[in-house]
Amino acid sequence: MANKPLLTCGRANIIAGHCTDRDGAARKVERKMRKVAAAVLLQDKVGEEFKAIVTGVTPDGTFARTLTPPVDGPNMRGERGCALARKCACVCSLPVPMR
Repeated sequence: MANKPLLTCGRANIIAGHCTDRDGAARKVERKMRKVAAAVLLQDKVGEEFKAIVTGVTPDGTFARTLTPPVDGPNMRGERGCALARKCACVCSLPVPMR
């Protein structure tokens, strides 16, 4: 009886690809749950101002991360003149559905 490998290279690649896909799906769920938790945490703070750092500037808007609590999101008010990595003030607003 010949020694046959338990796992072929092709089968290992298929399993590795599946694991990579599942890992990506898990990360997507974790990101979504962090956003949900942040929305629940901040639901009573709409209209309040927070210290933040600009994390992104795009034609669609400016994005910031508040320092306390550490939450990422779009900064819809006062975004003019904000530069990446600059400190700014953000006003907590109602969540905007993003695609």
